Amino acid sequence: MSKVAIFGAGIIGQAVYALLKQDNDVVCFFDNKPSASEFDGVPVIRPAREVDFDKIYISITDLSVFSSLKSQLLEMKIPAAKIRSYKEVLLYGARVEFLREFALPYKNAPFCAAEVGVFKGEFAREINEAFSGGRLYLFDTFEGFCESDISREDTDPNTIAVFCEEFRETSVETVLSKMPEPDHVIIKRGFFPETFDLHDERFIFVSLDADLYQPTKAGLEVFAPLMVEKGVILVHDYYNEMFPGVKKAVDEFLRDTNAVFLPIGDAMSLAIIKTR
Repeated sequence: MSKVAIFGAGIIGQAVYALLKQDNDVVCFFDNKPSASEFDGVPVIRPAREVDFDKIYISITDLSVFSSLKSQLLEMKIPAAKIRSYKEVLLYGARVEFLREFALPYKNAPFCAAEVGVFKGEFAREINEAFSGGRLYLFDTFEGFCESDISREDTDPNTIAVFCEEFRETSVETVLSKMPEPDHVIIKRGFFPETFDLHDERFIFVSLDADLYQPTKAGLEVFAPLMVEKGVILVHDYYNEMFPGVKKAVDEFLRDTNAVFLPIGDAMSLAIIKTR
């Protein structure tokens, strides 16, 4: 269970807390001008470097204030990779809603779905439920990033190191325990795309959430020819400046294929649609 802090104890911070508290240990709220000493039993304190947490979510909508608070945290020597936006939490629902709406006509269809980059299985659970009539293939090392992929990244090494450590906190058992239809789930553990051997399958939905250039590029190349008409490859972190390799891989793919694509409203993801 990750230790998280929330910067901002107002309405947005409280909404973020409500979504995080079930699967995380919320250690505190930071607030430069706290109006209360606690919220729901969680202490509200002034920012302090000695507080131990894995991630901190800045929960302020004003962009100038958000930037100021981020600078404050960086000056406190908090690693940039630990500093997250409230959007990652609140806008996750937009990604889930996109998936659910897209899946409605295909819920019991025999098409397959897949995800590359599963982590703890939260979004995989949604895919499994949305496409309950077909198989779901889940690709992950379940041990964090592969060294060969990391070596090709332009991302700050300190950022990569933080995520490497975080992404090891999972297991096949953890993921399968969350699946509503576990009998329909096939785990493909190991280095992607070496674990891919499904060239005779056809896919209606693929989630690419690999964070890095090489597995994202490989995912697009492997799955694009296997998508059924109107199928979607949903690429997470396309708009995330922390992982520039994702955007690079997608832009190269779009340049070479002239595929149809659109943002889905979660400030992170891009949907690529098979038109023919």
